[in-house]
Amino acid sequence: MAEPLSIEMLRLSINMAATEQRLTLENIASGNKVGANYQAVDFSQLIESVQHESDSSRIATLSDNWVNVEATLTSKTTKQVVLDEEVALSMKAAGKYQKMIEVLNRKLALAELATNGGKR
Repeated sequence: MAEPLSIEMLRLSINMAATEQRLTLENIASGNKVGANYQAVDFSQLIESVQHESDSSRIATLSDNWVNVEATLTSKTTKQVVLDEEVALSMKAAGKYQKMIEVLNRKLALAELATNGGKR
């Protein structure tokens, strides 16, 4: 995988994890409200559409317009919020986000080393 493409895929994955985290926290916050809607997100179509993508600019466009992309992937239902489940999902999303940030930082550090001829 080419370096710009892998960085853009990481950016997209970070956006996805942040969305998962935000929605679970919003579900937790509205868990006891009467008439509150359960929010969910389904990334399957997005993942399917980008899994064979070789153009980093298309992936970058998705990340740059994430607010609009996210709106097409989220849905609200009348499902009852289960707080324990939402807390677990929130922690899982936070862990994914943190790991992807670590990977991105390593990739950027390696790129910096390469451009500086191995000198910091």
